[in-house]
Amino acid sequence: MLHLHADPLADYGSPPPRVCAGDEKILMLGWDPQKPFPGAATKSCRTRVSPSATDEQLRQQTINLLEHYNIRAVTFGPLDIVSKWRAAAPNRIIPAVNFEQGHDAQGGPLYRDPAELRRLFAEGKFAVFAEVSPQYHGLSPADPSQEAYFAWQKNSISPLVSTWGKDLWAGRMPKTLHSIASAWVTLCCWKMCWFGILSFEFT
Repeated sequence: MLHLHADPLADYGSPPPRVCAGDEKILMLGWDPQKPFPGAATKSCRTRVSPSATDEQLRQQTINLLEHYNIRAVTFGPLDIVSKWRAAAPNRIIPAVNFEQGHDAQGGPLYRDPAELRRLFAEGKFAVFAEVSPQYHGLSPADPSQEAYFAWQKNSISPLVSTWGKDLWAGRMPKTLHSIASAWVTLCCWKMCWFGILSFEFT
């Protein structure tokens, strides 16, 4: 299973920056989470490769690799784009959304209405919450802004995939997550780079 972003290239600048090759050592650099995420500037590497020329080419090249290596990918980004990826490769793309839908004038997150997420889930528009990442905005996972979503999660069959920072491993979890963890059998925890990644798979 792969964690995959289906973002428009324009989100990364014009033209999009060259990116680190995945077969080499990549050094993850720090940044101030109270400032906008600086994208490619957070990584240092020896070799950078050119990005795809168009969104359509990016989608097809990625799907070709998923098919070649027999990979299914939890895919998140703007829901209309994720839906296109899913339509192009329904056996490879598992659609996902996160709690956010843009940013305010100060760069802070704007959150989706939980009722909207319930509707989208009931309509089969997504199957997973990803990427849940309050640390990018300088917030703890235990921030009150996150609680309403975890409260719904507790009684939902939708899995949750999240990339959290050190606060999770320090034990500062939303109180609802403790009850989620104790209420379900399948709970997988592991680390990737210096992030903590927590995946609840509700079966």
